Amino acid sequence: MAYQRADEELSTGYDVVFDATNYSRAQRDILRMNANRQGAHSAVIFVVVPAEECRERWRANRSSGARYEVGDEDFERVIDRFDPPRADERVILFLPGMSVKDLMTGLTHV
Repeated sequence: MAYQRADEELSTGYDVVFDATNYSRAQRDILRMNANRQGAHSAVIFVVVPAEECRERWRANRSSGARYEVGDEDFERVIDRFDPPRADERVILFLPGMSVKDLMTGLTHV
């Protein structure tokens, strides 16, 4: 459903930010293919977070309930099957310590 919605928005000429884990190359390929078919540019914004920090945040969320809870199996599947984006995917890195301003500066070059 989300892929279809993104495709529909692209077909009307809107810019689309698809905010999801997209932990596999196959998931990102679907989005890239849809963008290409619509004549849109695509890039991956890769928020670099070490796996252990992800675990700490996941555990903290369980305690606080601040965000939707991700089940144990789902979390482990993403961690175990994570396929980092490669250079041919037009990657924009958001590294620890970067500000959003730094990220936005990088976006002007996509």
